[in-house]
Amino acid sequence: MLDEMGLIEEQQSEGAKKRFAASDEGRAHLAENTAVVDGLFARLAAVGAESERTDGAPIRRAMGNLRQVLQHRLMREDVNEDTLHDVAALLDEAAQKIERLK
Repeated sequence: MLDEMGLIEEQQSEGAKKRFAASDEGRAHLAENTAVVDGLFARLAAVGAESERTDGAPIRRAMGNLRQVLQHRLMREDVNEDTLHDVAALLDEAAQKIERLK
């Protein structure tokens, strides 16, 4: 779409991947819309910062561990309704404790 609008143009490149760069018209368009572009980059930075805070390696590891334990435990033949209620209660308790963290 940007190519059709004349805002980018194909550049020479090695290999199968096409390489594009902003055309003169594209650079002028960016200059005219600096506030919008800056706002978009600020939003992307905020999303990246939030992702970094909430998707850290220790959290991913712990969530993976929980998923594995739940799968193994709940696939056993001795799982009954009481076990399911106990597991649900433990998960609810953990959720409440996490929610109350300061």
